[in-house]
Amino acid sequence: MIASSPGAVRGRSAGAGFSMIELMVVLVIIGILAFVGVFALTPKSPGAVKAGLIEAAAALKQARGLAMVGGKNVNFVVTENPVRLQVFDLKPDGSVNTVPLMDVTFADSWQRNATFFRDLPPPVGTEAEPVQGLASLATLGFANWDTPVAVGASKQGFSSAGLPQTVDSTGNRTDVTGGMWLGVAGRSPNQKGTPYGVIFITGRGTIETYYKADSGLTRAERAEAAWRRLD
Repeated sequence: MIASSPGAVRGRSAGAGFSMIELMVVLVIIGILAFVGVFALTPKSPGAVKAGLIEAAAALKQARGLAMVGGKNVNFVVTENPVRLQVFDLKPDGSVNTVPLMDVTFADSWQRNATFFRDLPPPVGTEAEPVQGLASLATLGFANWDTPVAVGASKQGFSSAGLPQTVDSTGNRTDVTGGMWLGVAGRSPNQKGTPYGVIFITGRGTIETYYKADSGLTRAERAEAAWRRLD
């Protein structure tokens, strides 16, 4: 019988380190966990666009409601950094109150992957050839791409009847009969293109929100992607 030498043990000795293979396995596992964690915490562009549309539309509906319930004209201001909507009522002399009647700061989680846009309206469509998944905008009571919501400036408001208005530098107000709009677009494209959506404030005051999950980058590709309404 051969006696074991002093200090010999089965397996790795007490002072031995990890092998190269073991270290590589650990690093791979850490990498996978980090990859999954980042994507779980970072909003995807489509989800960010949808969240931005829902938040902005809800705030605009609340602003319109304040005008109608209070029976007075209000101005609203949308800003980007941070994304925020403020509503100001008017004093008896017609000047704007400096203290907001409503002040809503949106969650910043969607801002990393989405932003407002004002200069890229989606294809409009007609009664004869409606955009896929979207009824003719005339049917919805919207017929005006010339009035995007002025982000960062107080150039819009609601009348006491809840109708959209533009406001000039002297405070004069004009009803926007064809409506106004605000768009939210993805900052980074997904595999099929940049998602985006539009909030329509129609000429009769209703607020409609539509979303494209996988729109293309060119006008022709945008027309191929179906729209769907967000309630």
